[in-house]
Formats: sequence, structure tokens, C-alpha cells
Amino acid sequence: PIVAGRCGGRVGLSLLATMPTQPSPRRQRETRALEIDMALPGSPAPRRAASPARKVVGSAPAQPRAKRAASPAATRERPPPRTTIKRSPRKAAAGALELSWLGRQRAAFGLPFLTCICVVYFAQGFRALSGLATQFFLKDSLGLEPAAIQSLLATAALPWSVKPLYGLVSDAVPIRGQHRKPYLVLAAAVGLAAWSGLALLAAPGAAAASLPPLTAMALLTALLLLSNLSTALSDVVVDAMVAEAAAREAASSGGQSAAGTEGENALQSLCWGALAVGGLCGSGLGFAASAVPACAIFGLSAACPALVLAASHALSEPPHSEPRGTAGGSLAALGAAGA
Repeated sequence: PIVAGRCGGRVGLSLLATMPTQPSPRRQRETRALEIDMALPGSPAPRRAASPARKVVGSAPAQPRAKRAASPAATRERPPPRTTIKRSPRKAAAGALELSWLGRQRAAFGLPFLTCICVVYFAQGFRALSGLATQFFLKDSLGLEPAAIQSLLATAALPWSVKPLYGLVSDAVPIRGQHRKPYLVLAAAVGLAAWSGLALLAAPGAAAASLPPLTAMALLTALLLLSNLSTALSDVVVDAMVAEAAAREAASSGGQSAAGTEGENALQSLCWGALAVGGLCGSGLGFAASAVPACAIFGLSAACPALVLAASHALSEPPHSEPRGTAGGSLAALGAAGA
């Protein structure tokens, strides 16, 4: 107002616009500090305050900033998540079986081999029923005296006295290149035929009662002798197979190892266990020997060699062109005969 009053209007305003303005003390101190920093050697360039970006009409949109590089720890490959496999109860039971005693023997010797030896020894023990039925048939149906019955049974049991001969023949004379399976099949077929013939001979209305006593006794002796031959031959062959399988298992286990010893003991346990079970079943059915016709007992006994025949067909034996050594069936047969 003072300038405008003295100089008048426009002249006063122009002079006010051209007059130098005095900076504030705070501004002076900031300017002075900035000049001192710029005068020092190695000082960084002053940073300018970031001004807000102005939006220009028609310009391209601003590009996004590049992401910061990830640290090595972040780029490290993470391990895959652990997955829990749920096993079904059936698979779990199968795994437990493989770890059991029976599962180890099945893996070592094979299921067909174990089944065959168990069936053969079961059939041998089941003969207790047929032996009792034979005595009742000879006494009641044919009317034989006790002395004649004992003579007939002793003659029919002769095949058990020459068991070592079967082992020597099976070792020295292969059939189609095989030493064990053909003889086992032959023994089962002979036993099936013998017991079937005894069942037919003892059937009601058969010609056994009308035959002369000597002829009937000779026919019965021949059939009983063939049945004993079947059981004795199959027993020797299976003994040889068990001895060879135990020797192979011991050799594959490195001699006298724990696995080889377990395999040998397991085979003996299975053989004697099956024999005991067959004897218990035959003795347990002994009450039927006097209540059931003899032909039914003989027909039931014919089922045992039929089972042996079916089990022997499942065996697999590689062909051999040369006779077996003494480590095979001969020693096994001699040992079984001595026992």
C-alpha cells in the first residue's frame, strides 16, 4: 500500500514484482548444507524428490517394474510331499504270509512240491482205515481164519521190504529223462487201480463170495500187494525228492547256514506232520469199518492215490540224461528202509 500510494498503481506493483525476495533462515540452512555436501570428495549426487507422475493423455501405459530376483534359498527345489500308501487287508495278509514260516518254505521249495509231499504222506497215514477194513472183510465176508489172514497180509506187505531197490532203479533208469515224477505217477496209477479193484471185488453181489477160496485169496493178495507197492514206491520217491530239495537249499544258502537248516527241518516237519494227520483221520474213521460196507472203505481209500496222481502232475522236473549220483534217491531210500 505504501509503494502503491507513492508510485501510483501499476508502477508500484511492477516494482514489487522485481524486488528480490529474501529466503527464509531454514531455506538458507538447507542450501548451505547441500553446498557443503557437494564440495566434499566422493559424496553422492543429491537425490531429487520424487514428483508425482503426471498422467499424459494419449501416452502409453506405464510398464510394471521387474520383480526382484528370488534368493537362492527360495529357488531351492522343495522335496515332494510324502504320500502314505494304504494297503488293503488282503495285501497286508499276503505280506504277513510271506514273512511267516510257511511263506518262506513256499518261496524256497514251491507250492506244487510242498503239496505233493504232504499228499503222499497223508495217503500213507490214511491207510490205517483201509487196513482195518481189510481185516474185517477177510474175516466176515470170506470167513478166513486168523492164521490165514496173517499169512495173506504178510505176503501183501512184501513190497515194503525191498524199498532200497526202488531208489536204485529210479536213480539208474530215467523215464523220458526224468527220475522222480514218472515213478510217482506210476505208483499213484497202480494204487488207484488196486483199490478200485478191491472196491469192485468187495461190492455186494460180486463174484468174490462165489469164487473158490484159493482163487479169492490169490486175487485179494495180488490186489493188496499192488496197493502196498504203490505206497512203498511213492514213499521212496518222495523221500528222494525231499533229500535232493534239502541239499539244493543248503547249497544255495552257502553250506550249513541258518536258512539251509531251517529248510531241511521244515521239510521233515511237513512230512511227519502230514503223516500224523493222515493217521489221525484214518483212525478217527475206524468206527465206520464195521458199520460201512468194505467196498465203500476201499473206494474211499482209492481217493488217496487219485490225489497223489493229481498232485504229481503239477510237479516240474528238468530232464536228466545221466543217472543220478549217490547223493540222491539211493541214500534216501536206504535211510528210509533202515528207519
